[in-house]
Amino acid sequence: MFSSSCSLFVGVQLSLLAIVSANIFVCNQQQTVDDYVDVSSTFGPDLPPKGLRGVLVKAEPSNGCSAIANPPSVGNYTGKWLALINRQNCSFEMKVRNAQAAGYDCAVVHNVDSDELVAMSARNHTGILIPSVFVGSHTGLILEKEYLYTKGYQLKVDDLPKKDKAKVDLQAPLILTWPWYFNPYTRTNYCL
Repeated sequence: MFSSSCSLFVGVQLSLLAIVSANIFVCNQQQTVDDYVDVSSTFGPDLPPKGLRGVLVKAEPSNGCSAIANPPSVGNYTGKWLALINRQNCSFEMKVRNAQAAGYDCAVVHNVDSDELVAMSARNHTGILIPSVFVGSHTGLILEKEYLYTKGYQLKVDDLPKKDKAKVDLQAPLILTWPWYFNPYTRTNYCL
């Protein structure tokens, strides 16, 4: 009994550690306002070591299955652009390629009617030069409603390198990391 209970605990612990290792941080100037779990794709480049910070635009068309409208011209903004795309009607590869062709620096694909997170894959990753991440439906709806570029927020997308995703640091048990991650008063300000 102890052996199976211990195995179950370790399995759940490893699953949760893998999930909480990736984030989208919402930034208001230099303050972290909110954060959401994401999973980076298995194709395209890794996010930069210190993350990618930019403003979010809802893709048009929203499913990203055909040519996406370019990022808007906004005054003298010269930062990065992130495309928010819903998961429907075509491959992840097509969505990311269309975001890249339109001039976006990162694709944020959100699930539809499910908060399940998946690691997006592509049949042919050749020529994909922008990173991409996947978020649940609820996160996608909140990002669209509250945090598009028109609201004045920036997002910082951060993740583990793809080569490290399969590795889990057993020296940092969930019991030690869990309260830190979910307590906003002890969390590091990632928007600095």
